[in-house]
Amino acid sequence: MNHSKSFGLKEIAQLSNVSIATASRVFSNPQKTSSSTRDKVLAIAKEHDYYPNAQKLISANGKEHTIALFISDIDNQFNVNILDLLNKMAFKNNLNFVTCIANGNYDLELQHYEYFKTLNTQAYIYGSDTGEKIFNLENTEPIAKTIFLDHEDVPNLQNYTVTSNNKKGISLLVDYLYKLNHRKIAYISGPTDILLSAQERKEGFITAMEKLDLEVPPHYIVEGNLGIHNGISHFDYFYSMSDAPTAIICGSDVIARGFIMRANSLGVRIPNEFSVCGFDGLNDDTFYPAITSVKQNLKKIVNTISTIISEPDDEISTKKKVLDVSISHGMTCHKI
Repeated sequence: MNHSKSFGLKEIAQLSNVSIATASRVFSNPQKTSSSTRDKVLAIAKEHDYYPNAQKLISANGKEHTIALFISDIDNQFNVNILDLLNKMAFKNNLNFVTCIANGNYDLELQHYEYFKTLNTQAYIYGSDTGEKIFNLENTEPIAKTIFLDHEDVPNLQNYTVTSNNKKGISLLVDYLYKLNHRKIAYISGPTDILLSAQERKEGFITAMEKLDLEVPPHYIVEGNLGIHNGISHFDYFYSMSDAPTAIICGSDVIARGFIMRANSLGVRIPNEFSVCGFDGLNDDTFYPAITSVKQNLKKIVNTISTIISEPDDEISTKKKVLDVSISHGMTCHKI
């Protein structure tokens, strides 16, 4: 049946004698509608050749909803994977998806935030380094939900935090290395001043070592960013030590990759010289050897974000969601 270009969800709702919100729910969350309503709406849609995946569904106020993701960079494969899964989630739920990759540029991020506010943004997801500053500056609660990914939330702001169990993950690695007879274990941290995850992983390392009565010399814990150069530079640091550790735990897989790449460039075999662990579980066919790492459940992270976005605030039990982790065994550790 032919129809005008303006024919859409609003007209479907009118012909079906239901609200726009109900018509939208038939396509985005059919399980939340009755069978009689679904049959009626879908019959009208079929009669008018209406395909919801070919256009964005609109909300009850007649505007499209948007979710906005702020990330610091796309050099980290973890960020790329999160971006990809959030994009798919948004498409599945008929949401616009916009992204700001600020690379630490606060002014650029603030400009994006001001622009995104004009897009009927339903949720802001912050995996960047400067999101907290925006709300401290604004000093008001945004009209949209705010979800911090691996970052500390803003005090006195109605927001949410989604993170993995960082302390447990590091503890699993320490215990694993201990069973491989390692006693001299060092740690390369991410930036603890701006990342909740980096802070918790460093604390988890110290606690796990103390629990096993293992000494942690101050020079065995170093800190930098989450980039590959953190691992590269700290390989030279540890390799030059007279009392070098036998195992290195890195605060991210990217750091671990940098460490291993620098070792390879100098002809140092991993794990012969050092056992190396990472955090994120990003192992794929593009990097060799596969890194022993803490695997984060990315799908569950995104599903949790999706639930927070879709559920009313009073139905969400906790503001901080801590998700379980596991060890992904690779080829970068050996027994001594």
